[in-house]
Amino acid sequence: MSEVLTFNNWLSGPSEDLVTINPKRTRKELSLDVLKVCERFSALSGTRILITTESNYSFLCLFLGIVLSGNVPVLIPQNAILKEERYALAELWVTEEDLSEILAVCPSKTPTKSDFRNSIVELYTSGSSGAPKKITKTIGQLDLEAAQTTRLLPKSEVEAVASTADSEHQYGLTFNIWLAMSHGLAIYDKRIKVPEDCSKIKVNSLLISTPSFLSNLDPALLPPPVKRVVSAGAPLTEKAASLVKNWLGCEITEIYGSTEAGVIAYRFTRDGNLSSLWTLFSDLSIIENRLVSTGRVLPSLILEDEYDFHNPRQFLLKGRKDNILKIGEERINLTNVEKTITQFYSMPCKVIPLKRNGRTLLGAVLLDPMVKEVSRLPAAKILSLRNGLKDKIPLLALPRFWRITPSWPQNNQGKILIRELRRFFDE
Repeated sequence: MSEVLTFNNWLSGPSEDLVTINPKRTRKELSLDVLKVCERFSALSGTRILITTESNYSFLCLFLGIVLSGNVPVLIPQNAILKEERYALAELWVTEEDLSEILAVCPSKTPTKSDFRNSIVELYTSGSSGAPKKITKTIGQLDLEAAQTTRLLPKSEVEAVASTADSEHQYGLTFNIWLAMSHGLAIYDKRIKVPEDCSKIKVNSLLISTPSFLSNLDPALLPPPVKRVVSAGAPLTEKAASLVKNWLGCEITEIYGSTEAGVIAYRFTRDGNLSSLWTLFSDLSIIENRLVSTGRVLPSLILEDEYDFHNPRQFLLKGRKDNILKIGEERINLTNVEKTITQFYSMPCKVIPLKRNGRTLLGAVLLDPMVKEVSRLPAAKILSLRNGLKDKIPLLALPRFWRITPSWPQNNQGKILIRELRRFFDE
């Protein structure tokens, strides 16, 4: 695990090494299947091909085969948009069923190209706050990012990567696929969807996950041999950090990043306690909210968050700039409004800007697992809430519309889907 393998060398390691678990597949098997995929698409050139599969082995076969054939893999998080909309964003698409047909044919030739650093990968954001956005990266950029993740591996030996994240999302691509393949780790073939699935982890592993999943771990279950947890997608909660420490007996590496930039910074829990300061990865700097790198991100990428630097490499994350909304002459910090309502009502809250007859008004969604479905708050309750909050929140920041929900709509990365919350207010 000391040598970091680049994409060009993923298939050149020991042939009997495992690349996936449950079922077990070796590098030799992967190499043969990749050649079959490569041959199927070799008559095309530069074609954008959408990958749709829930199997990490199938993903590896398709991703590698499409790149080796000179085409462009298109990756869209599984629940970012409707299936029909996903297909419209690519020229071709390939599914698990298509792969079964491809693998039934024996390859007759091997690719002649051996350097894929400039080959293109097309990624899409999760669309948690709007329509998914296309991001284009090179294999070389993803290799550079993987080299940075080396510092996140635990000192104790690990053999595999298990994950709750979608491999078609940048987070899953980086940690399920690139980190594992670059460090010779096997990948569990299926995504972990519920805490009970953790029982399938049988060897010393990294667990790639999100705060929403980690907060729902069941300590009554037998703990799997997880040596470190990686978490991203939202701020880590004290509950999640405590559960991981008490149940799994390990610490969490928290990742701050984006689809556009990849990994930006990291921090570790200590004895199950949250850390406050983020540390930039060594190949990055932030200068006046511009991300500066040695080559793995777009030049002059403007970041959407605000930072409080304690030194050139470490900072506090203050929140998103776009959570500041201007209504009339008032600048309203939606995060502060949410915190005030949560403290006042003892329920988690999300505040959503809404357009009504050309005006911007606010809607509030409260979380209560005891309710059965999304519903409006009664008028008398809304009046009581607004009266109780009017001395704590500026008048223009008081939500006009109120809803209550038993659960947050979330994607596979644990991000709350703002566009879905906005639909709660459709008349």
